[in-house]
Order: sequence, then C-alpha cells, then structure tokens
Amino acid sequence: MFQEQIDLLQQKGLYRSLKSVGYIDRQYIEVENKRCTNYTSNDYLGLGQIAFDKDDFERFMRKYSYHLSSSRLISGSSTAYEEIETMLAGWLGYSACTILNSGYDANLTLFNIFKNTNCVVFSDQENHASIIDGIKLSG
Repeated sequence: MFQEQIDLLQQKGLYRSLKSVGYIDRQYIEVENKRCTNYTSNDYLGLGQIAFDKDDFERFMRKYSYHLSSSRLISGSSTAYEEIETMLAGWLGYSACTILNSGYDANLTLFNIFKNTNCVVFSDQENHASIIDGIKLSG
C-alpha cells in the first residue's frame, strides 16, 4: 500500500527527493555537475553570503560554542543572542528587538500580537502560507 502511494506520486510527478549540491558560490550552486542559479534560497538579505574572518569565527566559537537544543523560552536565552539583539536594536534605533529563526516564525509571532483583540485582518489568498497560518492561529 505504501509503495502504491509512492508509485502514484512518481507517476504524477509529485515525488520529491533530495538532490546533492556539489558547491555553493553566492547565488550559484552545482547540481548534477551543472552550475545553476539558486532561486530557492531563503537568504533574502544575502547574510549567508557575507565573508567572515576565520580568526573572528574561531574566537566566537570558543566563547559561544554551546547550544541549548531547544526553544529559548524553554531552556533559556543564549547570551550570544542577547548581545546581538542589543546591538541590532541600537543600530536600528529601537529599545529592543528579537531574532527569530525563520520568516515563518516571524509571521506567526507578528499575528499573535493581535490574538484575542478586536482586529480585522484582510489577506489575499495568494499570501505565503506562513501569513495565512499566522492569521488563522491568531484567533
């Protein structure tokens, strides 16, 4: 039965599988020995492409080389995040800011602000799923 479902997905062209990426060079990747432009990246701001000094990275890792393996609300907040958030807030001219791990979480967080309030949100059905989920989950 399981194999039948897989076969059906393959017949419809809906079966998904991982593709090996040989290298990453800014917006380019190598897939199946071909250089391709990566239009699938979530690195909208290009932050993942910023060159960094290896010595600075090693110092950072010596200081913060741990992780809590769970939500900041459950295990606590790493001082690395707190320091970066303080720096970003100052740079942006705000009293505080919060770093979230993805655009999906950012949209859920944003719309959660309106939870249980007398607020109407108008949204296009073609919006990203995270926006629609955020609206629905906000009540």
